[in-house]
Amino acid sequence: MPSPSAEPSEAPLDGEARYYETAVQFHQLCRFGNFVHPEPPYAGLPPDDQPQAAPGAAPWVEAQALLGQRSLADALYQRRTRRDFGALPLDVADLRAICSAAYGTRPDPDGERRTVPSVSQLYPLRFTVMAPAVRGLDPALYAFHARRGALEPLEAALPRTLQSWFYTRHVDYGRASAVVLLTGRVDRVGAMYGERGYRYLLLEAGHAAQNLCLAAAALYVPHVPVGGIEEEVVEKALGLDPSRELVLYAVALGQR
Repeated sequence: MPSPSAEPSEAPLDGEARYYETAVQFHQLCRFGNFVHPEPPYAGLPPDDQPQAAPGAAPWVEAQALLGQRSLADALYQRRTRRDFGALPLDVADLRAICSAAYGTRPDPDGERRTVPSVSQLYPLRFTVMAPAVRGLDPALYAFHARRGALEPLEAALPRTLQSWFYTRHVDYGRASAVVLLTGRVDRVGAMYGERGYRYLLLEAGHAAQNLCLAAAALYVPHVPVGGIEEEVVEKALGLDPSRELVLYAVALGQR
């Protein structure tokens, strides 16, 4: 692997500098010019694991009907992090609308269009929804399928307490209606962009999570982004291969 353009300091590190030196070095390593950019036709690109059915209009129409009552300015003004929640569960239609706004597919005459930009239209994110208290859904784990706007149950079991999947403690998980977990297929972006693919994975997760928060704000759903995740616990519970798929981010959706 080529060396980074800037040499790391030879001076010993102390204090908090130790915590970010590796991050800085990695950022330098994945600059253009420091990694070997694969050439097309990208024969090693892993297949998209989302169902290939054409996007339907119904989920998007449902989301528009719920979200279209608020302007973007309203949602931006309303958006704020809440760690304490109410007692009124979220409805399944609201949950689908929030997920569709975050990472959904809308019909378009020119082909598939999503609600977020994605490098080379790879769309490597997956949404797993922990749904302990959603009206219209059994308490379980669900996969959100972006192309169909559908929530489909997974074989993996919902944890006995949501807190067990998170380092972050100051969230009222006991009154969460749902938690949306974002994982990313690093094998898809890495096959095309090498080390730099990890940057793009994080950027896309940020785009999707902000959409999710704005949609939740538009529907008056209290919410909090969570970065402190027990990654090994989640990987084991969901059967993820951490060399191919990474746990990135989560957003807890509270009861109103």
